[in-house]
Amino acid sequence: MVKAQISPITIILVSGIVISLVGVTYMWGAPLIEKQSIKTRFAAAAAFMKSLDNTIVDIANSGGSTEMEIPFGLAVVIPDGREKDSNSITFQFSSSQPLISSNTTTYLGDVSYEDIAGEVGIFGTSRPGVISLSSQPSGQGVLVTMRLHYRELDSSSPLAGYKISLEKVGRGSGPNKITLSSEGSETTAGGAANSGDLILTKINVRIS
Repeated sequence: MVKAQISPITIILVSGIVISLVGVTYMWGAPLIEKQSIKTRFAAAAAFMKSLDNTIVDIANSGGSTEMEIPFGLAVVIPDGREKDSNSITFQFSSSQPLISSNTTTYLGDVSYEDIAGEVGIFGTSRPGVISLSSQPSGQGVLVTMRLHYRELDSSSPLAGYKISLEKVGRGSGPNKITLSSEGSETTAGGAANSGDLILTKINVRIS
């Protein structure tokens, strides 16, 4: 019996077909894998910012301190003050594709028009923190910025304003962890937007 023989030409043809199929699969599959990776990264960033907000509010209400690991990217605290975007913590990371159009801002969570229209919300109704999302071109990709900003919440009965006030302790930026602790409260007579007393709940923020 004559053994079947495979010619070198056949091997070359089969190898070429396999390589072509692998190339086509990668060409179609790589963008899908990349998009899924971007979605996963965005979901992790959004979850981190929401958890950060909840943690700060809990410390403002109950006191204490805690540490949070920064999953990736860079966190920066801008302490309470008069400068633009003050009383905020930003979280920035790079992405190969834009999550939103450049020069636009969107918001995470259940946010009303009143929440984003001004610096003063309604005590007992509005959340003290608002999380926004923006992006801008950076190199071959985009730089995504999530910002957690705390504003004043006013009440009419009693006439007063309440505000979580972020204070920078030590380093104000870093990629590793955020340490949060209660620093008590401070009252400024007539300092609220509605002319009532403004009660500041101070939160120390250290980022490393």
